[in-house]
Amino acid sequence: MRFLCDVHIPIALSKRLAKAGRESMHVNQLPAKRHTSDKDIAHLADREDRILITKDTDFRDSAIVQGTPRKLIKVNLGNIPHKELSAILFDNMEHIASLNERPRFLLEVDKGRLSVIDI
Repeated sequence: MRFLCDVHIPIALSKRLAKAGRESMHVNQLPAKRHTSDKDIAHLADREDRILITKDTDFRDSAIVQGTPRKLIKVNLGNIPHKELSAILFDNMEHIASLNERPRFLLEVDKGRLSVIDI
């Protein structure tokens, strides 16, 4: 699995994913860093078959209306500590891996619940 972490996702999560053997990059590792446009982020995720992890509702809306990004994890937990977010994602990695087999998915992460939305 390949991941792309948006700017409001801690870079430490991207590093932890990489240490666990998953290919991961953070938006701040791109040439334009946090100034990379949402459109460019979505296209990069689609082009490289990456799962975009974000807190940005614009990506959710774009996935539903425009079909990009094709694979999206939308975190709805506000300023959750990095360790808590990591625990949620790693505890659900098998489920995320099964979703990754699909050509498209939207997974919303809320307190105490994950929701898959057909897009």
